[in-house]
Parts: sequence; C-alpha cells; structure tokens
Amino acid sequence: MIFLGVMRMAFTFILDVPKEQNVKKAETYLQSIDTSFAVNDNDLRKQYSNELEKFRAELDEYKIRLSSYAKEYHDIPMGKSLQESLEVLELIKEHTSLEECQRGNLSKLNSQYLPAVIALLEQYKNLSSFKNTTIKVKAVLKELSDTVIASKTVFTNILEEAIADEKLNAEVDSKIFLNTAVQNGLYADRNTLVMRQTEDEDK
Repeated sequence: MIFLGVMRMAFTFILDVPKEQNVKKAETYLQSIDTSFAVNDNDLRKQYSNELEKFRAELDEYKIRLSSYAKEYHDIPMGKSLQESLEVLELIKEHTSLEECQRGNLSKLNSQYLPAVIALLEQYKNLSSFKNTTIKVKAVLKELSDTVIASKTVFTNILEEAIADEKLNAEVDSKIFLNTAVQNGLYADRNTLVMRQTEDEDK
C-alpha cells in the first residue's frame, strides 16, 4: 500500500501539475523506487553512441514488456488501456528529437515513468496469482489497475509536450519563410496588402 501511495503521488506530477514543492516531492519518490528490473542503461549506452537512438531503443524494450502485459490482461480495462498506451508511446518515439529526449518530462520517460508502470504491473501480477484473495487484496488490485490506466494520461501528456515543441518549431520556420518572401517582394498576404495600401494613401 505504501508503494502504491508513492506511485499515485508520483503520477500526480504530470496529471495534476501540482505546486513546485509537490513536484519536487513526486520526483524524489520516483527516484527512490527500486528499478533494478529496468532496462540496463549501461548496456544500451555502449551499443548506441547517439542519445536519440539509445532513447528509442530503450523505449522499444519497455514497449515489448508492456505489450506482453497488454496481451495477458487483454480482457480487462487495464489491458485495453495498456494497448492504447503502446500506441501513444509509438507516437512519442516518432515525434521525439535529440534535444527533446534530453529535457523535461520526456527525459524521465525511460528512467522513471516506464519503470514505475512496470513495477505496478509486477505487483499486480504477483497479487493476482494468489488463489484466495481477501477484500483488502482486491482493493489493492483495483488501485494498481486504476493507476496503470491513469498512466495512459501521463504518456499522452508527454506526447502533447513533444508535439507542442514540434508545432512551435514548424510555426517559427513558417513565419521566417513568409517574412523573407514578403521582404523580397515575392509574397503579399492580406495584412501586407492593407499596409501597402495605407502607405500609398499617406503619400
């Protein structure tokens, strides 16, 4: 139950966007979680010189693990949510640049959030293997399941952050292109025409 409470507080970091002190507390909890089962970062670092390649390879490893759980629990809401999470993670992989994978919540995806979800699923699997489950165990199983389902929102928000950066870069590039074209007399939008008309009238 303590572990579950820690995980719920940790996921609040993205889900509810708490105050700065709560954010720091959530990050501390995430860092304290035993992630000995996590993907071996040192092995991947040796294999991939590029940080983006390493990020994607690591993400693929977690996707394989989540996929096995999605298949195992396909007939309950948690399994369906995991399948949707896998789709979101694939989009994150596609939309992530080298700079993005090294900053913000995206940089914590492989090191904190995904290991945490795997830990929740391990707990769920162990508890659900009991032949006779008490009311208390059933309540914990529901909490675990609900938190795994909530993780889909966490991943979706991380994707939104990545796409937001991509959109911003596209908008900047678009404005630079059009401004350059306008300055060289190659393009005139409605606002430019209005400005030119006003200038002509002033003359």
